[in-house]
Amino acid sequence: MKAMKILDRYITKNFCTVFLFCITVFVFLTILIDLFNKLDDIFVKKIPFRIIFAYYSCFISIVISQVCPIASVLSVEYVLGNMKRHNEIIAIQASGYSSTTTLIPLLLTTLLIGICVFGNDNYIVTHSLQKKSQIQSQYFEDEKQLTGQNYPHTLTNV
Repeated sequence: MKAMKILDRYITKNFCTVFLFCITVFVFLTILIDLFNKLDDIFVKKIPFRIIFAYYSCFISIVISQVCPIASVLSVEYVLGNMKRHNEIIAIQASGYSSTTTLIPLLLTTLLIGICVFGNDNYIVTHSLQKKSQIQSQYFEDEKQLTGQNYPHTLTNV
């Protein structure tokens, strides 16, 4: 039974490492893309750094909530693929453990991530969305640009 605990920790540690890397990359890329989209407004309206920091600190919780499912799927795929590439799955099965036994740490970890994302959505994201919308309407774009009224060929105007 002690070997199973070691195996669980090994699989969970590999999963969490890849998962945190994926989350970090996705959040960084999303913030970078959004920052470049808002760069004109930042320079033209001379928005202070503390407002930009407050906007993106609200934006991070929203992005994390959106990319967690994709990051967890990619992490599971990577961990299992890496274990298969190094013949670790064959060694685990040869030692008497079934395939489902090796998947239990991944299932429990992704279940825990799902519960955390649910809590994040209900408690943190709702407040972040309100603050982000307030900052965005006050400092960044006009309401007319957000609804698509500047674009005559959108579906809302057809």
